[in-house]
Amino acid sequence: MIRRIGAAEGAGGAAAEGAGGGSGRTLPPTGVDGTLVSCFGAAMAGYLERTGRDWLPVIGSGAGLSLKPMGGGRYVFRHLPAGLRADGAPLDLVRAGADDPAAALAGIEAELGARGAVIVCADAFGLPWTPAHGRRHGAHWIVVDAAWHVTDVFEATAEAGQDRPWSGWTDRETLAGWARATPRLDPVARLQERHAFGDDGDEAGSGTEAGDADQAGDADFGPRGMENATFQWFRRRRPDEPAPRPCGDGWLSGATALRELAAHFEAHGARPQAYCQAEELWMAARQHQLHLRFAEKSGLGADRLRAAGETAELWGRVPMVAFYARRSADRPGGAKTGPLIDLLRQLADLSEARDRAS
Repeated sequence: MIRRIGAAEGAGGAAAEGAGGGSGRTLPPTGVDGTLVSCFGAAMAGYLERTGRDWLPVIGSGAGLSLKPMGGGRYVFRHLPAGLRADGAPLDLVRAGADDPAAALAGIEAELGARGAVIVCADAFGLPWTPAHGRRHGAHWIVVDAAWHVTDVFEATAEAGQDRPWSGWTDRETLAGWARATPRLDPVARLQERHAFGDDGDEAGSGTEAGDADQAGDADFGPRGMENATFQWFRRRRPDEPAPRPCGDGWLSGATALRELAAHFEAHGARPQAYCQAEELWMAARQHQLHLRFAEKSGLGADRLRAAGETAELWGRVPMVAFYARRSADRPGGAKTGPLIDLLRQLADLSEARDRAS
């Protein structure tokens, strides 16, 4: 995913219907507000809608930031509710992959026939409707919801321009180009994409090794594992396969996680590298806006709605404050990290106060 600046921008709208090798049919809009989600969350939401489930309760019912220190000033972040891919959960998916385009399309088509939609792990560099097209590589998930129709509801302001919702028909050859995964994810982007569902991710090749004859597309890429395959998508988990592991030991949550981030920027914020995961702050801010939308629509009660609104308002300030702190690190006088640290500590205090009151 390409790094964003600022908080949630604009208002959600219907996706533009792109020209392609279309069948003449028009698919109904998904109803997903792309201004409230990351590109990963947008694909999950679109997939849920296309497969007959309500997306908002699944990915918007929680907004508790959790993180796990990985050393070197890096973290794994979890923004979405826990257990999205657990046994019996709505997103019973595992990563599949292939190096051969024909095998990949066969696997995607098999999943499409079984479920009616498929999440495909694409590269923004190859997607002509994204501002990164032909300019910058970045993981970007899309939904294939017909043969061959693509829906991408994600909407945001990127460093390279404006991401707008898009949907359109295409042909098999073009889809094969769009479905290529990002060739080389840097370590930060790999952490983000691997843990996008909020669990410990898919083990390389787990449950889908080459030679697994009953699953189209899960073959022919040897020991490198699914996360390194040229083409990647998510398929239904078979009954004999274990669910992806939930987040294990070493995770921090709530006020503890927020104070950890504040300490990180206090210790390292003078160096530009300290902001290499600043996009995660933007994703957290969006998740709180999404949770507020869920609270408004779900009748959670005045107190919980007020709490969700207050937290979302504070989080809404974080991405831009982090953006300016990062910019100041390159300028004479040093990084202006104080406002960011203060805001994270304010959020931690608020979280602690609510925990005591509950």
